[in-house]
Amino acid sequence: LQDDMSEKKMTVNEASGLLAVAKTGKAPACGLWLGGEKYTVTQYDKAFETGDHTVVKIFANRPKQGVSIIVTTSQIICGFYSEEKGQTA
Repeated sequence: LQDDMSEKKMTVNEASGLLAVAKTGKAPACGLWLGGEKYTVTQYDKAFETGDHTVVKIFANRPKQGVSIIVTTSQIICGFYSEEKGQTA
């Protein structure tokens, strides 16, 4: 949806968008899309300490759904939740 409320088709590469968010904490111009759903990045902590490790922690949500993203030195892990399934963040 553009500023003038018209729609514009665009190609979305979900993996590239996830990598961009992992590196910068900001979604690319097309947004953060995972599993065909668009999410809004609401939290970004590039130095979250957990035990003996420091990771990047990201939280993104959409109505009644969300995803917690953890970035290690070699992996990006996404944990999804849906309030409609009785799950919470």
